[in-house]
Amino acid sequence: MVHLTPMNAKRVLSVILLGIFLVALMFSSQADDTLSAVSIVIHQYWVLKVTVTDYVHPILFEAAVPKICHDLLLVVSATNLEGQFYFIHNDISIAIRKIWLTKPKP
Repeated sequence: MVHLTPMNAKRVLSVILLGIFLVALMFSSQADDTLSAVSIVIHQYWVLKVTVTDYVHPILFEAAVPKICHDLLLVVSATNLEGQFYFIHNDISIAIRKIWLTKPKP
């Protein structure tokens, strides 16, 4: 099994996201939407985790503040994923293609 560092895992996920978006635009289904939702939330979580780790130091703040920020990040990411699953499950979908096909009422 290949060991990926977090930075390499982010790069791999970024490249995979390009393919996922293309497939989600061409073929809109719940499986594609679920895959893109999970990938987006993982990517967003990794980026925000690095931001919190870089800018919320225990030296500048109390020792509990970075832990609270990381816990809040987990809650926000889980809520984001749950909201996207709600849209997918209720056939609202997150595919951009459906937005493009929407026509204004006359």
